[in-house]
Amino acid sequence: MADWSTTLDSLDGLSEEEKGKARFILSTQPEKHARLIVSGPPGVAAATIKTMLRRDEEARAVAAAVTSRVANTSGGEPIDPTTAYLRACLSPPFPGTTLLGRDVEVLRRCLRCPIRPGLPLPLEAARRLQASHPWLRDTLAPCDTQAETAPSSLSWHLQSVLMEDVTGPVVGCSSKMYAAFTSHRLLERTWWLLAKHTKVVWLTMDRNVVDPTEATVGQLRPDFLCWVNGALLLKGEEKATDAGLKDAVAELQDKMSRAWVDGTVQQRQGGADDVPSPCMLAYAAAGSKLQFIALVPEQATTAGGGVRAEPISQVLDTRQFEDRLTAVIAAFNIWRLLVGYAAMDAPAPALPVGQTLKFDGSKVTMLPGLPGFVRKVIPNFKDSHEEYTTFQVLHDLYGAISKPLHRSAVVQAVDGTPRMQADGSYLVHLTPPGVPCVEPPGSEDELRGVVACVLRGLAALHAEGFVHRDVRWRNIIYLPAEGRWLLIDLEHAGRVDCDCRRPPFPLQHWSDRILEGDGTYSPASDLRMVAEQLMASQEDGDGRAGALLVRRPPFTLSAAGQDLRRQLLQADSSSREQLAAALLAHPWLQSPAGAGAAGGAGGSAGSPS
Repeated sequence: MADWSTTLDSLDGLSEEEKGKARFILSTQPEKHARLIVSGPPGVAAATIKTMLRRDEEARAVAAAVTSRVANTSGGEPIDPTTAYLRACLSPPFPGTTLLGRDVEVLRRCLRCPIRPGLPLPLEAARRLQASHPWLRDTLAPCDTQAETAPSSLSWHLQSVLMEDVTGPVVGCSSKMYAAFTSHRLLERTWWLLAKHTKVVWLTMDRNVVDPTEATVGQLRPDFLCWVNGALLLKGEEKATDAGLKDAVAELQDKMSRAWVDGTVQQRQGGADDVPSPCMLAYAAAGSKLQFIALVPEQATTAGGGVRAEPISQVLDTRQFEDRLTAVIAAFNIWRLLVGYAAMDAPAPALPVGQTLKFDGSKVTMLPGLPGFVRKVIPNFKDSHEEYTTFQVLHDLYGAISKPLHRSAVVQAVDGTPRMQADGSYLVHLTPPGVPCVEPPGSEDELRGVVACVLRGLAALHAEGFVHRDVRWRNIIYLPAEGRWLLIDLEHAGRVDCDCRRPPFPLQHWSDRILEGDGTYSPASDLRMVAEQLMASQEDGDGRAGALLVRRPPFTLSAAGQDLRRQLLQADSSSREQLAAALLAHPWLQSPAGAGAAGGAGGSAGSPS
């Protein structure tokens, strides 16, 4: 390492303090760049050094001021310097409406937007880069990582991803895993860091997992997924070699290319075209190549339609420092786009597309398709669920209700399911997807429509010799585009008059009047569940088993509604009549909401779809 003391001593106009600082900075630079700084006439060299020192002090002052300013707004509580610095770097977020537009050029400009007050790097790394790339003086902020107010976590992360070329050699490292490792370090870890220090609650990130028992999910899910309040707004696809970039872009366009599955978002004004569908951001990584893509819906709303893939960056080479820097700046700005969208009162899908959720021992994944479908898996079916119902019963049930007469009345199984998997899990693909009902509606008219649709579903089951056994709000979905409700979750169903006297029965939500006197579960038992669970009276708190688990409507039923509830509770199990189908003719169900839902039943279970 060169000693610049003699050279600096020969320059007039520099104080001893300035010479000491300059000596340190020059020692951190590549020698050829340092010689350029001190070359030339002594007066010019001294002026250049003073400018270098001033810029170094300005960068330090900006970083310290940003950290101090944000810390002073934290109510006096200690704040992590990286958290403070990121609040400044990420402010303000881009408008939430940016992703709702179709202006690809706006998205390109967003991704190129400079990060202010600069990306912090440890002092030596920042000085080396600024010496070799003078244009970086406004992009990087030298950071003394030993200072208490320094955003050290961010600085070390940026040094790691910017200074190290982690791509494999051209020959011998053509695994998809290596491409994923590169994009993970550049992008995913950056988003992890931002999420950790900004403590957001609206973000979920996941990666596709290679699992032979989940082959369908793997084929339909991209490699990387990121949801904002349940909407899939960011994803990535990775390929092994540079030649695979076009394939990665094509798969981005094909796999889960809309923010949600049609029919899983509740409209705010009641029409299918009222829900705007946002653009999705994406990256394609192939070997050392990386490109950012916008997936723009061909139609503005959830009514359907495809997407077009528009590049919003050049093809970047992650072996090159300048391109890695471009990718990191884009990652910061993508975060600002997501923050802006999260701050909006934007629609949220009931089930996030591609995300696997767990309900009562089942794993449920919303997957796209024509139509979209829900993939439901019950692991270890024999030990965990067969005591409630057998696979044979479920196989026969789904086959029976697939008749055209019943298809619009109750949820349907598709793709040759249900079936048992090699690992002992139970699998069924269910359609159509919808919005789960988690509580009673706010009006009697809406309740009337729900009850009519549920009775249609029960009529279909009863006509084929099956009972539902778990009629409650969480097992009903709303289909926004059709304005109707649908009975779902048949995995606790059984055959008519099944014996339920022994464990695991009674189910948690059964009251002591659900079963018949001989301990069997009849079609009338389903009707009593409708009355208790969906039409519960404010006075129905008589201490019966399950009474405390009922969600009551926030209104009092009209006289006609109370009459239907009474008939449901008093349903005669000895009657040979199809009780659910007969009750669809009740006067309470004949006003517009109920008649529309009951219509098409034609006095039986349902109409062809």
